[in-house]
Amino acid sequence: RRVRALQKKLREIEKLKLNQDAIVDRLQREKLATEGEVRVACASLERELDLLERIPKMVFDVETEDGARYLEFREGDDCYELAK
Repeated sequence: RRVRALQKKLREIEKLKLNQDAIVDRLQREKLATEGEVRVACASLERELDLLERIPKMVFDVETEDGARYLEFREGDDCYELAK
């Protein structure tokens, strides 16, 4: 639900950007100012949903200089990115 709400906000922001001449309302200007935050929140939630929908393939406990790390490898993951 939250993702859909954020996506709706982004669509509204895009409409406002197309009609910037018609923006007179303070709330509309504030909505435009939150575009970056909304995009970041939406992307974060979409990533979380993607992880929840994919079944874990392999799970590792990796010892590093900073201590043990728990890694889950799923189909489509990049091993090099996980190793960072």
